[in-house]
Amino acid sequence: MNFNIDDYFSSKTRTIAAISTILLAVILVILHYNFVIFLVLTFIIAVANYFLYKYDVPLDFAPIFSIAVIFFIVFGVWKAVLFVLMAEIIPSIFGGGDIGIDYILDYLVIFISGAIMKAHFTEHIVVAGIILSIIYFGYSLIISRFFEEFSPLSIASHFVQLLMNIFCFTTIVYLVI
Repeated sequence: MNFNIDDYFSSKTRTIAAISTILLAVILVILHYNFVIFLVLTFIIAVANYFLYKYDVPLDFAPIFSIAVIFFIVFGVWKAVLFVLMAEIIPSIFGGGDIGIDYILDYLVIFISGAIMKAHFTEHIVVAGIILSIIYFGYSLIISRFFEEFSPLSIASHFVQLLMNIFCFTTIVYLVI
């Protein structure tokens, strides 16, 4: 048996339903803009991370650090934790990655950075974010030296991550605040 939408709903009904859906989406975006941005960024980064882990892509371009710090400042610690869980940990597990001690240390540094930014640098979030991104770059190089194969490709991956974090602190931050 074939399903034909024309048998159940008229063209006028479908038009009204489409317009109602669009209006509802516009109202949701207007009233809950930050929540929609949170969901969209989390979804995009989660999908990117899933494919990074699934296909073992050597360059990590997912800006977990910067987006988590921005979400920590704007939404608080629980939304930042939720973001890291939904955009990094769950896609990593489903994509075949593992969560080792180096990742746990990364998450700890992310949340400490978010707390420092929220407590002291909310007025200068772009400059402080760039400085913290550079510090995080140095930290991640040191950590990768101990916990993973340290190679030119590893350095390039951390450099790409630095560029993504700086990009997020200079552009994406304005979508959220």
